[in-house]
This record gives sequence, structure tokens and C-alpha cells, in this order.
Amino acid sequence: GIKIEESQETAPRIEQPASSVDPLRLILLLLDPSSRRFELLQLEFDASRAHVIDVLNQIPLTATEDTLRNKQYRGLCNRAGTEMFKDGLLSECNIEDGVLVAIPRGLTSQESAKLASPILGDPKVLATFDEPEKQK
Repeated sequence: GIKIEESQETAPRIEQPASSVDPLRLILLLLDPSSRRFELLQLEFDASRAHVIDVLNQIPLTATEDTLRNKQYRGLCNRAGTEMFKDGLLSECNIEDGVLVAIPRGLTSQESAKLASPILGDPKVLATFDEPEKQK
């Protein structure tokens, strides 16, 4: 009886590596400085496979606000204004709190982070989302 119990215990462990990795949940802030509109998107990616460009490619497919959906974004940055390389893997990016800012064409990452600061600093804004898990 003991050997059967052991094999029953190990069966789920063997299946675990085959299951998909826990997805990286991101909150992406889209900004339009001229109209002062913004939108927050909640997205999920496989951080070990997805690149920064994959996040940018989701904007026209996911954004609901026309102004923001049709805007050209040149990259992503974190709250501190650190820009991510477009071909970089998400797993290699510094995304401490799961929040990224899309950088509109014509702005620097620092300018985008500065514009994002009052929005992301408002506790009511991010409270509408489940808290993204802290990344290492």
C-alpha cells in the first residue's frame, strides 16, 4: 500500500513542469498629454517568452479609448522612468510593482513617468485592479 501512495503523490509533481508558467500580470498606463486622457490596461504575459514589443503590440488591440488606441508609442518605462528595450524579455525588465507606462512618441521616458506620477499616485486609480504580484 505504501508504494501506491507514493506514486499517487509524485504523479501531480510530474505534471507540474508541463503546465504553463504563472503569467506576469501587468498594469499598463496609456497617456495622451494633449487631451490629458489616460487609460489603464490589465494584461497577462509569459514573462519568459514575451518581449517589450509584445506589450506595445497589445495596445491597439486592447485600449478602448480611440485617442489612446491610435496613438504611437515608442516604448515602455517603469514608474521611475527607466526605459525598457523593445526587444528585451519582460523577465529581464525592472518591473517592481507590475506597473508600466507606455511612452508616447515625442516624449522621453522621464517625461512619461513624470506625467504618470499623479495618476499612479492616486490610491483610487490602482484600487480598481487586483494588486499585481511583486516581481523579484
